[in-house]
Amino acid sequence: MVQADDSKEEAILSHLVGTSLHQAAKRNGVGDGGVRRVLKRRVMGEVPMEVALEGLSEVVLGIDEHSFRGQKMMITVTSLAPVRRLLAILPDDRLATLRRYWQGIPEDVKDRIVGVCIDMKKAWRLELMRQLPHAKVVVDRFHGIQDANRRVEEARKVEKEVTRRPIPRWPLLKNQEELTPRQAQELRWIYENHANVRHRSR
Repeated sequence: MVQADDSKEEAILSHLVGTSLHQAAKRNGVGDGGVRRVLKRRVMGEVPMEVALEGLSEVVLGIDEHSFRGQKMMITVTSLAPVRRLLAILPDDRLATLRRYWQGIPEDVKDRIVGVCIDMKKAWRLELMRQLPHAKVVVDRFHGIQDANRRVEEARKVEKEVTRRPIPRWPLLKNQEELTPRQAQELRWIYENHANVRHRSR
């Protein structure tokens, strides 16, 4: 990847909000390695939240984790609304690191945070509820769908094993408006013959 200018790097980092490192790379026409290099240059950089949120009476944040250098995970903290902006890239995904970050934010700034969007980590949710008792903590759409699909797939496998009948996978995971006529027919068959799977998929 050619050394990116500041605007290109900001675009790459902004696309890490609520998506994967690979998708952020794809949207910006660079390779995964290019995004990793941008993160490496910015990993110690952090915008003080009181500076980033200056003039905003209410803000919604997003907290997510991304893979860095193949295996290492890091946490990104972003402003989602009313402005989209990367606020911090924490060096790892440990709860203690996230806790230290929140403990360093002034209380008057915390008071303006009305919502936080996170993944499915219970430890994160409990920590944020302690740090921001007035804010609404919600799971982001991507991880919610991912979890629902996992539960449907588990039900399908169990039902397949118990009934010893093949149960198609894709009709259960695709959006119904995207199903082919054959897949739509298979989905109706699943709903009619496998109530346990039907309940999980709705």
